[in-house]
Amino acid sequence: MKFPDIDKVELQPCCRRTIQRIKERREMGKILYYGLGPIFLLNIFGPSPDTVDTVFAVEGADFQTLMDATRAIPSITRTAMRKDCEEEWIKHMGTNLGKFWKGMIDVFS
Repeated sequence: MKFPDIDKVELQPCCRRTIQRIKERREMGKILYYGLGPIFLLNIFGPSPDTVDTVFAVEGADFQTLMDATRAIPSITRTAMRKDCEEEWIKHMGTNLGKFWKGMIDVFS
């Protein structure tokens, strides 16, 4: 799968809330898998979403690495995470933020 390279993504409050929901789903599913891919994604899903403002230079390879790691997540949890990402993608289509969320949809597909 070909993932986009994105120069700069500025996460908005709605995006931080979605990241928090994804993080909670991961925790509820008892997915405590370390090594989920590149640093930028670990930083997003690790700290409080209030501390995450901007993601710089997201490369397609970063999404691919995360996608490979998420195969360990149960299908029902991945589906819920993907739906969270789809809601954000719809809000931000046509922007770098939209590209980011589209990449995340593909990760959890």
